[in-house]
Amino acid sequence: MLKDIEVAQSVRVALLVHAKDEGAKYLYEHHGFVESPLASMNLKPDTSKVIISPMANSFPPPKPSQEPSRSTEGAQDNGTIGEAAGHPGRIESAIRRADRFQQGHGVFGFPFAVIQKFGNDQAGAKAALVAYYGLFALFPLLLVFTTILGYALHDNKKLQEDLINSALGNFPIIGPELNSHTHALTGSVGAVVVGSILLIYGAVGLGLATQSAMNVVWNIPYVRWPSIYLRYLRALGVLILLALSTIGVTVLTGFATLVSHGWIARVLLVVGSLVVNFGLILLAFNLTTADALKWREIYFGAALATVFWQTLQLIGSWYIGRELQHATNTYGFFAIVIVLLSWIYLGAQLFLLAAEINVVKRYRLWPRSMTQPPLIAADRLVFERLAQMEIRRPEVELELLFKPEADFDPLAATSFSQPTNPDH
Repeated sequence: MLKDIEVAQSVRVALLVHAKDEGAKYLYEHHGFVESPLASMNLKPDTSKVIISPMANSFPPPKPSQEPSRSTEGAQDNGTIGEAAGHPGRIESAIRRADRFQQGHGVFGFPFAVIQKFGNDQAGAKAALVAYYGLFALFPLLLVFTTILGYALHDNKKLQEDLINSALGNFPIIGPELNSHTHALTGSVGAVVVGSILLIYGAVGLGLATQSAMNVVWNIPYVRWPSIYLRYLRALGVLILLALSTIGVTVLTGFATLVSHGWIARVLLVVGSLVVNFGLILLAFNLTTADALKWREIYFGAALATVFWQTLQLIGSWYIGRELQHATNTYGFFAIVIVLLSWIYLGAQLFLLAAEINVVKRYRLWPRSMTQPPLIAADRLVFERLAQMEIRRPEVELELLFKPEADFDPLAATSFSQPTNPDH
């Protein structure tokens, strides 16, 4: 008799710990722990064969002052899911219906998915980091650039000025201000070489920050990121691409001036700049990403990034020219720093936005849901990629599970819980 009682208590403990059997779950959720009349007999159940596993769907015991709650699964079984979850309000219902509409129309679903992934990856914060390092890298790079030009083209002052103006032409209106505060390094050859190396080392942070941002945008696991030495080499490659962009614009400016004048020269310059920037951005997308990317996977975003940058220069020239005139009267050179930082930050955001477009297009990460739950296929895939990104060692594996609540749709639950009138 006592042995039968011990076995019964062991089974009860096992059911309460695992909470996998639906009958045990129902008794546990609706009745809680009931003090056994056998407690006074000091009988201890045999739990040597009970396996306690830290599963995500295990149920902790309720607090004494807290009444056990009805689970969503139990509510579904009893046809009362609307009561269990509550009816969505009018505003939420309208938002969810708009959500269904954008999910069914790619012209709305794709841009929304890009914006949502931009937020999931915290790309705005990454762009701020790129802008921070970009600001501190700009002046050292200009110093190194003017120093190299001073030694390489010491007999051609005109070409030196053209190259410097082309480099500063990426910053409309404030370029002349930067030029007036930038001077070449002077001294012995050894001192200039050492100073240039130190300046380049200080500017490498821009390339490192860009690599980090791009790897996060592509959700590449940390275990697949290159070593610190390769990252520094790639960062130097980013600086080389910036130098090639400057030289390319200078060559195009000279060519357009020789071929024609007036609006024809401007059109040739714009078209040539688009082509050069498109090629350099393609290289930058591949260089700053740990995984090797195929050209067909990134050409669309590279084209958009090129258009974004050209538009930023055209519109920014007008806006900065209007605002900077008033700001400099109040803040002086500090206003130039603020405008410069904002300019780099906006450019970094557009660069990462174009990269997000590539990722969403490549892995079909749309449509996404505005209101969650339910989590649709693209939502789950994004969260899986975000979780996999945290793997830092090859010995680690990750398994991601979604709770049943991830499938819950309040609109479907509301329509399910509404009683039907048999007379109609």
